[in-house]
Amino acid sequence: MLIIYRKCQKVEDGPVQDIALNPIMPCFDFFFLYEVNQPPTVQCPTDFSVTAPPLSTSTTAQFNTPQCVDNQQANFLATCTPSSGSLFNAGQNTVVCTCQDSGGLTDSCTFMVTVLTVNSPPQIGSCPTDFNSVAFNNQFFLQFTTPSCTDPNGDVVTVTCNPAASSTVNNFPDVITCTCRDSSEATSVVTCPG
Repeated sequence: MLIIYRKCQKVEDGPVQDIALNPIMPCFDFFFLYEVNQPPTVQCPTDFSVTAPPLSTSTTAQFNTPQCVDNQQANFLATCTPSSGSLFNAGQNTVVCTCQDSGGLTDSCTFMVTVLTVNSPPQIGSCPTDFNSVAFNNQFFLQFTTPSCTDPNGDVVTVTCNPAASSTVNNFPDVITCTCRDSSEATSVVTCPG
């Protein structure tokens, strides 16, 4: 910003007077150039994705911390929350990067870090140890505990056995096959002798 300041004075005795009082006095113009502080500017990285390791729902993500450009001081790095190298959870995560210059002026930007997960199959337990059968009317009533099943992704699972526990069959089975299935149709199977 340019500021012009004018002062006029009498040549013979030298005191400074305003030009409005004596328009024939010699005048001097003083020029002052002031640079007005502008806020810094910052440009964030583009959105990106990372994949979590198998059996995990989070991972670290690295990105280049953006630079703050400022007309009053040297460029400096923005403060990002969360910072590069932080642990990010599965799904979309917003990163906010902020610049604040020495005059207190600020600028900020945001970008997304998306963490993708690998759908690991469920883990079915071992064969039941309490297998029992009761014969009646040329059929067999099967009794056993259905194997347990867990999903490393926290998904809901169902376990089905063929033949099923507490079912009646015409022929005694050679094997019992139990399958654990999650909502994405990933499976885990255990085959047990009858």
